[in-house]
Amino acid sequence: MYKVTGFKRAFVLIVAAAVLVAAGSVLYWRQVTDRLSQDARGIIVSTSRELADNFSRLLGAEFRLLSTIAVSLQEPGLLDNQDLLVSYLDKQNKHNAFTLMGYQDASGRAVFSNGGVLPDFISSDNVAYAYEHGHYISGRRKGPFTGKDILVFAVPMPSQEGKPNGLVFATQSIEFYASTLSANATHGQGLAFIISRTGNIVI
Repeated sequence: MYKVTGFKRAFVLIVAAAVLVAAGSVLYWRQVTDRLSQDARGIIVSTSRELADNFSRLLGAEFRLLSTIAVSLQEPGLLDNQDLLVSYLDKQNKHNAFTLMGYQDASGRAVFSNGGVLPDFISSDNVAYAYEHGHYISGRRKGPFTGKDILVFAVPMPSQEGKPNGLVFATQSIEFYASTLSANATHGQGLAFIISRTGNIVI
């Protein structure tokens, strides 16, 4: 009887110890998991901020460049001669990373640095946005001559006698930003997205 009682007591103690060890392991694992989850969220937030800052700096530099070119296009006679305008835009384009550059006048006629001409390359609504906000950036769209995915940037020309004087614009391939931003922010080990305020994936 004593042996049986002792065995039961030892068995109960063993089971209780096993339960305590299991409970402790579960608690420890939850703590470790929570800590790893917090660390992961911290890394994601930090990386996202770095990515957004990098993209903002790129955009700022590109808009400043377009604004400088917009001022230079006021040279007398430049906007009135398409051949001179194309030659000037092409020359400027060779000194920057844009795919193409162009000028769209107040009537909607867009002249590109490759000599192409298109009507309303930038829609009237987006032209109005550029006039109001001082700049415009498109969502992902197809390039007019290659069909590849691009972004379009534009700034308004300085107004003449208080009237809008068209836009200076540039296009850039999606791949340019995707490779640059991903390499900088995730060191080639992650996948990043640039999402517009409306929730659409831009890059």
